[in-house]
Amino acid sequence: MGLGGAETTEDVARAASLCALLPRGARTRAAENPDEEYGLAEQLLIQCEYDLRSIVYAICARKGDPKPEPIRLPSEREHVEEVARQAAEMREEVDAILGLADASGEGEDG
Repeated sequence: MGLGGAETTEDVARAASLCALLPRGARTRAAENPDEEYGLAEQLLIQCEYDLRSIVYAICARKGDPKPEPIRLPSEREHVEEVARQAAEMREEVDAILGLADASGEGEDG
C-alpha cells in the first residue's frame, strides 16, 4: 500500500475490499459509517416506525399539528451537530466584527 498520499487505484480498491470483510462493529467500519451503530434490523424498524407515524399523521392530523420527524441515525446526528457548531462559530465571528457583546455581557471594552 502506498504511503503519504501516493496510493494507486489498486491500493484503494484493495483497502476497500479488506474493509468490506471486517466484522460488524469493527472500529474501522464504525469510523467510516457511524450508522452501523444500528444493525440493519434496527434501521428497518426505525424506518417502519416513521412510516407508521406518517400514516397516522396523514389520517388523523388537524391543521397546525406538527409533522412527524424521523429518528436520526448517528451520521445524521453528527451532521446536525456539525452544522450547529459552525453556525455558533459564524455567529461569534459576526458578533466580534460588529462589536456586539457575547452571552456573558462582556463587549470589546471588557
